[in-house]
Amino acid sequence: MNATVERYQRAVQSSNLEVDELAPGDVDALIAAGLVRDGLGPSLIRLRSERDAVSKLPGARSLTPLLKSMTGVKLRMHQMAIDAAALLCPDLPEAEAKAVAERAIDFFLDPNCPPCGGTGIVGEYGKPQHTCNACRGTTRRQAYFGSRQDLEALFDRLMRVMEEKVDTAWRRIRSVKAEVESAKGMIEGELRRVR
Repeated sequence: MNATVERYQRAVQSSNLEVDELAPGDVDALIAAGLVRDGLGPSLIRLRSERDAVSKLPGARSLTPLLKSMTGVKLRMHQMAIDAAALLCPDLPEAEAKAVAERAIDFFLDPNCPPCGGTGIVGEYGKPQHTCNACRGTTRRQAYFGSRQDLEALFDRLMRVMEEKVDTAWRRIRSVKAEVESAKGMIEGELRRVR
């Protein structure tokens, strides 16, 4: 995880969001994220941060549908799934395309394999360990669609697009954050010159 992601996640959960006009801080990541044009990428970042914030609470999975950013992400993902299904599997009913979108969101938020906890290995400490049968050692949950290769192709496309959107949003946030920190540096330089 890079420094911008860590600062953003720390700032999202912080109770002290004071802005130091001169020194860079975690809140700068929030400022930068707020300056990035809203789209699916920033919405997915917010949703993942919201999910991470509640993940330690009892019944966290039941809270996931109630997260603030979930409604907007679902609407965008439903539309994306319907559009992608029109190209990949034109006979697929909209309801099935939306169900695949919701499954992709679930996997995006919680990609780790449950049986091995995302390690790829099962077995107790001090006893023989072996590769997890559920994920085959990949550490990630597996999406099973049986013989429905059309649904699997749609799911893979949605997962790829979500990751691309998030990567693009993080690059933009890092760029804006660098601009914010540069502006702070210029202000600090001017203040020193004036003093």
